[in-house]
Amino acid sequence: MNIKNFWLACLIIIVCRLLAAYILPTFDDAFITYRYGQHIVNGDGLVYNIHEKIMGTTAPLFALLSTIPLLFSIAAGKFFVVFNLVCDLGTLYLVYRFFLSGSRTLLILFTTFFAFDPIVNRISVGGMEANLFLFLSLLGIILYLQQKKGFAFALLSLIYFLRPEALILLFVLGCYEILMTKRFPWKYFILSVILVAIPLFVIYRYYGQVLPQSVIAKSASGRNPFFNLVNSIFFRHPFNYLIFPLAVYGMIRKLRSLQFLLISGIWIICYAGAYFLRAPWIWTWYIYPIEVIQLIFASTAIADLALTLRLDLSKYKWLVALPLFAVFGWIVILYKTGKSGIEVHVYGELRNDFKGADYRDKVFFADDIGALGYYTGGYIYDNQMLVTPQAITYKNAHDRIIAILPDYLYLYTDPVYLGMIRKDSVLSKKYTFLKRYAQDGEKDLPAVFDKNDVIVYKQDYMLFKKNR
Repeated sequence: MNIKNFWLACLIIIVCRLLAAYILPTFDDAFITYRYGQHIVNGDGLVYNIHEKIMGTTAPLFALLSTIPLLFSIAAGKFFVVFNLVCDLGTLYLVYRFFLSGSRTLLILFTTFFAFDPIVNRISVGGMEANLFLFLSLLGIILYLQQKKGFAFALLSLIYFLRPEALILLFVLGCYEILMTKRFPWKYFILSVILVAIPLFVIYRYYGQVLPQSVIAKSASGRNPFFNLVNSIFFRHPFNYLIFPLAVYGMIRKLRSLQFLLISGIWIICYAGAYFLRAPWIWTWYIYPIEVIQLIFASTAIADLALTLRLDLSKYKWLVALPLFAVFGWIVILYKTGKSGIEVHVYGELRNDFKGADYRDKVFFADDIGALGYYTGGYIYDNQMLVTPQAITYKNAHDRIIAILPDYLYLYTDPVYLGMIRKDSVLSKKYTFLKRYAQDGEKDLPAVFDKNDVIVYKQDYMLFKKNR
């Protein structure tokens, strides 16, 4: 292993991630977990709304980790940009050392993809648990193949509380163990059951249920159509149209060449298969392991194709400069887009508008509850029912608002919500528009919407306050 090559690769990753962190915002959902951390630090328990024991996060272990920056008065968003960067460097090391067998050529190819990939960067700077989950998952595979099987099964059992997809990798390793030893791995099975069951018992005693409310609420949203699933998992960005066929070719050619590649490849196939079977609506960070492992196979595919063409890439000295194209790409993106408008005009203004005042006795109605809850500290009535299961009592947002008459409405700036406020005789009299939080800094509400406009998710909100 050439340590100089590795450190140069690290430098490329660091530069690209920092550029991406300037351009792209924290995911709104990350603030949900951070608010759980806030309440732990304040002594209110692992809850989203004080005095309501609802587990609205699928990553309670990450909620515990989110207490670290709060204990030291560090902005959680900035802390997790650095934290996830460290996780990515750890992933880079594991991939280089074990999955790419220390190959300089494969390191250069993988670094180029890993540094540039827009989806990888979006997730990495988004402040979620996906980076830590992937790093520990790959570490679990390595521990298993290095005959430290007890540690591997223990680790993968515990990271179930980072992301439930850890159970898929446990299943893959369990099947692999049966295939290799011709015996059922009872001791590892019992170890995993104990390590998952004990925390789940504590969760049940605390919350009165095992499944997170966020999972229950999302399960009620219906099945995601097949082609939406395909796009969400494999083609979220035009860059994936290059990566996916290369990854498929790399899997076909290299899946059996190395146990590390075999297990990781089977894992992401089962991972994607589970999503197709259950057909949930998929948020970007769910697919991080699938995306990164595709990059591994895409790298091997290029090297293999080069050999087929009788090109020995290891002889080309200029190849070491290839990852610089990833840096150049992010510099171009920075030049065209500038600093994240969501960080400046949404999160930044929420922070400034609600700083220093006590809103704990105020009720906020919202669909996106992350940054709003984190910066206001108020009681959040969640229209999506991730943290307020009682909202299911009413059939729609209008009925919920009329029933509870919250102090504030934090609504998407779209024709449905704006029309509801303007046309409803009760709401139009009860609420006054205060401010718009839009990515482009727009302050005024739209007078009209184009009838052909399709409502898509975007972080553009309008805040209304109830009249006295």
